[in-house]
Parts: sequence; structure tokens; C-alpha cells
Amino acid sequence: MRSWAKGVLASTLVSLSVLNARCVAETVVSPLQYTDRDAPASSQEWGLSSRGMTIYSSNLFNDGLDGPIEITSFNLRPDARHRVGDIFGFDNLKLVFMVTPAAPNELVQRFGTNLDNAISEPVVVFDGAWSREVANPQPASPQARPFDFDVPLSTPFVFNPADGNLLVDWYFGRPLPNQASFDRPNTPSVDQLTIWNLGDAPQFGNGFQFSVVTQFEFAQVIRGDWDADGELLATDLQSLIGAIMEGNHDPTFDLSGDQLVDHQDLHVWVRDLKHTWFGDANLDGVFSTLDLVEVLQTGKFENDQSASWSEGDWNADGIFNTGDFVTAFGDGGYEQGVRTALIVVPEPTGLALLKIACLTSAVLIRKQRG
Repeated sequence: MRSWAKGVLASTLVSLSVLNARCVAETVVSPLQYTDRDAPASSQEWGLSSRGMTIYSSNLFNDGLDGPIEITSFNLRPDARHRVGDIFGFDNLKLVFMVTPAAPNELVQRFGTNLDNAISEPVVVFDGAWSREVANPQPASPQARPFDFDVPLSTPFVFNPADGNLLVDWYFGRPLPNQASFDRPNTPSVDQLTIWNLGDAPQFGNGFQFSVVTQFEFAQVIRGDWDADGELLATDLQSLIGAIMEGNHDPTFDLSGDQLVDHQDLHVWVRDLKHTWFGDANLDGVFSTLDLVEVLQTGKFENDQSASWSEGDWNADGIFNTGDFVTAFGDGGYEQGVRTALIVVPEPTGLALLKIACLTSAVLIRKQRG
């Protein structure tokens, strides 16, 4: 991969591969005109191991979408010659996804050249034995057959169409027990182009270029949702804080795009993604007296015990002490309600500071008596 490209995508495509949540699943078919009808031709049956490479245009994923998506399944439609109940498989199927600036018509015959042109690290999205049973109707009906040859990705791939086109490097190991043939158009499509050749490790395509009807299942993603439950919660925030404390500059957590994982990323998560304040211990969108009461009742203030965000660690140093109050009140959200786009940060008032002092004293006295 070109060195300049690694930096370009370090905090976008590759870094997003594990931070995203699956939302409402969607599908798209390439070429688009075969979404609801069968293509007129079929691919060659694979009787031996083979390798192929396909570039899919990012335009496929741009309809009404904003930002990155997570591709979760790569599906092919069996050709009409296959009968219901036929079983097809490979002793090894390997799919590798990456991003390329090359358009489909710029795919070249040398596999290595296409890989060199990629602008993201390759991600192995599936690698293992695979088999499926055909369920398509026979004889062929005017309606399209289902995409029975589906490959749910063991490693979902996060793809931002704004970064480039999708390059798929695929390897079909020895077919078991039957030879598979896939639905394809008569002529190559502008949406995608494929090259292929027989063998375990061919270096060049055989010169024949074609398109294969392909369905992708995907979902839009949520930045900062590292446990992929569809929400930005304390567990996600704690994952980021853990990375900051460890000095772990994994691009997964680089929300600011500066190739570092530090307090700047914490600010992005709290302010820009969660739209709340430092000091909002329970992440209900406001920083209020209730948050102060909750964190002080944990009994971890100024005793060097390990503390989480919900226990008062608001500056990501792993403990709850006066420094966390400085961070929280410096953000200016105390008793200001929900965070809005335009914020004038007030200085902590004497009354607010007095309230903190009283709450802290009360909790400490109660702890000593207990």
C-alpha cells in the first residue's frame, strides 16, 4: 500500500472496523438493474481452486447514506441450472476487503498491482470452509431467485464510500461436492468488474473480465459505539478511557483523526457524539447535583481507588479526586441543562463551589462515622 494512503485512512476506514454498531440492515445489489430480476448469463463453473478480484463502485452505497457503513454479508445468486436441494461448497473460502481509488474499469490483470493500489489495509472478512443448499425455484420464474450463496462475514467490514471503491480479493478452494455457477450479466457492468484465474495462487487474471450479480448486506454505523449495541453508553466511554490510560493509540479509538488516542478523543465522545457535559456521571444529558451526589456516594473521592466515569473519573486518570471537579466545572455545564450548539462557558459560581464543598463534607463525614 502507498505510504501516504495509510495516513489518509488511519482514522476512518480501518480504524472503524470494530467501533461500529449495526443499525437497521439494508441491502444493495450490483449491478443495480438485477436487484429484482435474474441476469441473462452465468459464470463458468469452478471445478478447481481459483482466485479472483473485483472492484465495486462506491456509488452503489451512496443512495441516501451519510458516512460509513458496516458490510455484514456478501451474497451471490446461483445460476438457473442449479436445482433445489443441490449443495455447493468449498473446502476453503477466503474473502479480503479493502479500499481502492481505482474505478472498476481500472482493474488490471496483475493481482499484485491492484493490491498495491489499495489505500487501506486488507481485512480478512471470511476464511474457512463454506457450503450452502440451493433453494431457488425451478423452472426459472420471471422473478429473481434468492441469493442462496450467502457469506455472513466473520469480521464485518466498515466502508466509507467517500474514501474510494471497494476491492474484494477472493479465493475459492476446492469445490465440494458440486461445481457452482453464479448469475451474471452478458457484458461487464460499470458498477463492478472481476478478473479471475484457476489455481491456488495465480499472479495474473486469465484475461477474461466479467461481472457477477452480488448482494451486500450492510448497516449504517454509530461512531463511538464500541460494544455495537446501537447506543452510546458508559461501557463505550469506559473503553475509550481505558485506551487513554494505557497509552494505546489504536486507531479504533481515534475519534479526532489526529492518529493519537488522548483527551481530545474523550472531548469528541462526550461533547460531539454524546452531546453532554463532563461531570454527567449517569450520562442522562445534564450535569447536575444528582451527578455529584451519585459519585460522592461511591466513597472513592480522594482515596486512590480505581474509579470509572460513573464513579467520578472525568479526566481519564483512573481515580476520583479534585482534578475531576476541575475538569467538570471547567466544561461549564453544571446546572446548565442539555448541551446546545452555542455554549458560553460560565465560571463556577461561589454557590456552586459551596454546594460541592458541602456535599463532599457530608459524604466524608458519613463515611467516617460508618
